[in-house]
Amino acid sequence: MLADMELRGLSRTTQKAYLREVRNFVKLYKKPPEQLGTKEVKEYLHHAVKVRKIALSTLRIYYSALRFLYMVTLKRSWVVDKIPYPKQKEKLPIILDLEEVLKLFEVTENLKHKAVLIVTYSAGLRISETANLIPSDIDSKRILIHVRQGKGSILHTWGQNLMDHPHVHTVVTGGGLSRNGQKWKSSKKDFFLPVKVMSKLFRGKFLDYLKKSRAQNELVYPGAISHLVSPGAFKALTNGLYKKKWVVYCKPPFDGAKGVLEYLGRYTHRIAISNHRIVKMEDDKVSFRWRDYSDNNKSKIMTVDADEFIRRFLLHVLPDRFVKIRHYGLLGNRCRRQKLDRCRELLACADQNKTEQKAETWQEALLRFTGIDINKCPACGEGRMRSVEIILPARCKGPPRT
Repeated sequence: MLADMELRGLSRTTQKAYLREVRNFVKLYKKPPEQLGTKEVKEYLHHAVKVRKIALSTLRIYYSALRFLYMVTLKRSWVVDKIPYPKQKEKLPIILDLEEVLKLFEVTENLKHKAVLIVTYSAGLRISETANLIPSDIDSKRILIHVRQGKGSILHTWGQNLMDHPHVHTVVTGGGLSRNGQKWKSSKKDFFLPVKVMSKLFRGKFLDYLKKSRAQNELVYPGAISHLVSPGAFKALTNGLYKKKWVVYCKPPFDGAKGVLEYLGRYTHRIAISNHRIVKMEDDKVSFRWRDYSDNNKSKIMTVDADEFIRRFLLHVLPDRFVKIRHYGLLGNRCRRQKLDRCRELLACADQNKTEQKAETWQEALLRFTGIDINKCPACGEGRMRSVEIILPARCKGPPRT
């Protein structure tokens, strides 16, 4: 077993720990490990947890030592295959409400440290973004902060059935410019936030703002939710929401960054539904196509009253002066052209982008913005229209002379 660990490049500390636990295991049963199986391994680990009450980190060492013994040295993987790996309890950060955050600011006596905390919290910066700030990044007159890493967010308020489904798509760059702008600093592969942390954080902030809105009498309670006017009913609702797991979805895209941008591009200048999804309008009813994600992503037809269709559509018309798309950091409006040109230069992709980029036709732009494919045959809906001949308008001749 020692030779196997040395060939695998395990550290001396790990080798000593594994050998010690294997000796204890064999010493307990007074048999060679070849004569011991799954039953003995389970009993040994269970005894360590229930009787000896060892820490989880120590239990993981026990498990790893026996797993290495049977899978690598003795080539008997079936002994430990069905024994689950000790699950480590995930420590999630405590979400502070506004009062607790203000107390944190108050007890910080050092003026510099207090400024760092306030800027980080109020601007929603990551630690790396705060650490890379320099005095020239702060525009006191315009009350703006220039962040070197960039991100862009798009508000998306509807689902396939046009009901309320507010969420934000955010694209974050995998790095940023150095302080002097001479280097591109790439982020780690796992530089973004863990999904469970995002879920807890979003839930805490959302419910905190919801309670603030109620305290300021900004909420209305029509129809079926009129009972929430009662303080007890509203508190019961928020308590239940705190106990629920909020869904935060985060995973790498299948077709890379280009596919993500193409997907988000469909929502930048469109509201709720495209015309091609509307099947028919008759008898004061509207039928439209939608995808039921809960039923294997099947395409279905939904028919609703015209009034209900209009109501659903108007849910997603944003108020005046409400900004749907926001850009931050190097994607922000301040010096964006210069910053992006510099990024392309450092990443050696400036010439490549110019050669690959081609002018978009008006037909392609129409399809991207409205979902209308002008080249599709209006009769059969399947064939493709193609240009055969361009007939220029003929000049109208005057009346014949008499």
